[in-house]
Amino acid sequence: MLPPQDSRNYIRQKIREATSDPFGYFYLTIKIHKTPISTRPVCSDLASLPHSLGQWVDLALQPVVTSQPTYFKDSFALKRELNTLLIPPNASLFTYDTVSMYTNIEIDDCLERISTFLSTIWDKIECAAVTSAMEIVMRNNRMRFGDLIFHQIRGVAMGMSPAPTIANLYVAIYEATHILPLLTSFLFFLKRFIDDGLGIWLHDPDPDVDAANWILFKTLINTMGLRWTSTKLSKKVIFMDMTIEISGSRLVTALYAKPMALYQYNPPTSCHPPGALTGLVFGQVLRIFQLCSRNQDIDSELSAFYHRLLDRGYKSVDIVPLLIKGIDNANHYLSLTEAQREEAKKARTGRANERVFFHLPFHPQNPSSGVIQRLWRDHILSPPGKESLNLLKNWGNYPVPVKRLTVAYHRNPNLANLLSYRNLTKRTGLKASSYLPGTT
Repeated sequence: MLPPQDSRNYIRQKIREATSDPFGYFYLTIKIHKTPISTRPVCSDLASLPHSLGQWVDLALQPVVTSQPTYFKDSFALKRELNTLLIPPNASLFTYDTVSMYTNIEIDDCLERISTFLSTIWDKIECAAVTSAMEIVMRNNRMRFGDLIFHQIRGVAMGMSPAPTIANLYVAIYEATHILPLLTSFLFFLKRFIDDGLGIWLHDPDPDVDAANWILFKTLINTMGLRWTSTKLSKKVIFMDMTIEISGSRLVTALYAKPMALYQYNPPTSCHPPGALTGLVFGQVLRIFQLCSRNQDIDSELSAFYHRLLDRGYKSVDIVPLLIKGIDNANHYLSLTEAQREEAKKARTGRANERVFFHLPFHPQNPSSGVIQRLWRDHILSPPGKESLNLLKNWGNYPVPVKRLTVAYHRNPNLANLLSYRNLTKRTGLKASSYLPGTT
């Protein structure tokens, strides 16, 4: 797993670029849905000194993390697994999540646990390289907040590139030896998405034994180096933006959104390319069909989505045809096997070296994508009376493989970009340091 030459060159180049401003930037996001309102600390390290090395650590550990038994990629992957389960009559559901996972990970314990585990699956050189890189990243996070600079000495910062992967593996290693053996007794199913887990519990006929088993489980998960909380055992839980409910011997799911969800889709007056609305409708309709088990829930969610678009200013005459096409697209997609979906995806994208991208900011008064594509075909790809681009050879006498142009729009700066400060020192008024105790 040692970095190839291009990875080393990339890391060195990014380190050189970061020397003029080597620190990450600290900020808080507000959890307004919590009671009382709380915050989430984040360190944006995109241009910091250890960022590129952290990217490589993330790349190296990802295959290890995704191979862990409790791992799942997203709600759709979880839903596919849930569909295969036959639920015993003595089963209940529960969810559990950790308290401030990233900042509460002890660096020494984390490095020891992960390096010991990696030594069992990698050779010494690979293990030493990744462990050393991980230690550099975890022990050298320095972040700027206004005119203050902080050195993080505990945990790994949310916002650093390898943070989710390191935290995920840190927990998974403990789970494999202490929690998963319980699957042969009173645990029927256990999956976890970083710091949020879902379990299916098998009740013992003896209430006292069942209560003791539940206490044992909670004790085990709280001795891994992090503190976890769990819901009560029940027949219905909320997890991964879904309600999951036991119905007979099956699990049924439906979409869930927090009560404060505002559904602030881009309004029709927003400066976005026309395809943005199509993508929104097709994506949301497919999500509804994939995550809802019952037809009545699908119908209810489609109706709610339609009325939310009306509330945002869209007209029924524009939305209904897209919804009909979106439903047809969802039904077709769900009728395909995984292999057929992958094949269709490859057919749509084609080989990577056959495409070139034309990046430009979208503006409604600029030539449309169709006009750009026509100009590309007429003047570059297949000019009248001349050889096609893909039949030419370059200076090295190799054929030019390019056959397609992808017009890649990006949005113009919005109010958040214009009004948000990355560097607080540019603001006038009191400096951040003036709020420290003992300063004036």
